[in-house]
Amino acid sequence: MGDVILLTPLLSYLKEKNPAAEITVITGSPYAVLFGDDPRLTSVVPYVRSDEEKIFTKLALEKWDHVIDLQNNRRSRKLRKKYFPQVNFGVFDKLHVQRFLLLLVRLDFYKKSSNVAQRYILAADNTQESIQKIPPVKLYGDSGRVKKHQVFQGGKSEIIALFPFSAWKNKQWPVASYAAIGRHFAQKNWGVTIFGGAEDAAKAEKLKGEIGENCYSFAGTLNLYEIGCYLTQCTLALGGDTGLSGGIIHLQDIQCHIHVITDVHIVNF
Repeated sequence: MGDVILLTPLLSYLKEKNPAAEITVITGSPYAVLFGDDPRLTSVVPYVRSDEEKIFTKLALEKWDHVIDLQNNRRSRKLRKKYFPQVNFGVFDKLHVQRFLLLLVRLDFYKKSSNVAQRYILAADNTQESIQKIPPVKLYGDSGRVKKHQVFQGGKSEIIALFPFSAWKNKQWPVASYAAIGRHFAQKNWGVTIFGGAEDAAKAEKLKGEIGENCYSFAGTLNLYEIGCYLTQCTLALGGDTGLSGGIIHLQDIQCHIHVITDVHIVNF
């Protein structure tokens, strides 16, 4: 999910370079809703594996100038070669070795000037031109379709969003620490919100109970777009992963102070 959201600077780059470009994004069905209001896109295609042949057969009938494979795995390469064999393409360098060393043995061999968003742009246009300044991104529009959530009696002027969960064991921060932070802000009369997926709902309810009053859990109840819209109303967001906690709020044009917990300290995101 974080990787999907990090493609948004690429969309800005492509439109800046060619304003007339017609861009289609193919992404997993749960993530397609994120791009529903994106003015840079001509269309968004929700990908469901069971409908793969139908989806790509239809896409193959259209004329494409360029295909950018940001997944860059065995399956995506097979699809690209089967359905777009004559189309120019670019692929994302996933830096498998560097990632393995960083996640599993904590050795960092990434170049400091290279991040995922920049490497996505290089996958589209490997001209090595300067891409240090990534164009600003505004993913969340005023569509009128987004639900309004009034969950705190009388409203709260300050709200902290907590993202306590991660699939990666070595990215997890003790839930007790999130509980302590939640209680700290709740006692200051802040609203405290907990975010996560449906699989995190039970853990989120337990954390909510440990924090006490002024706390509400959204785990499993909002889609990704709605989470992003809700975050525009938050003052502070705190998380320890670059998926839901970092990805959905990274590079977004929202007035929210964002922090991500690293191994030994908290850094401004």
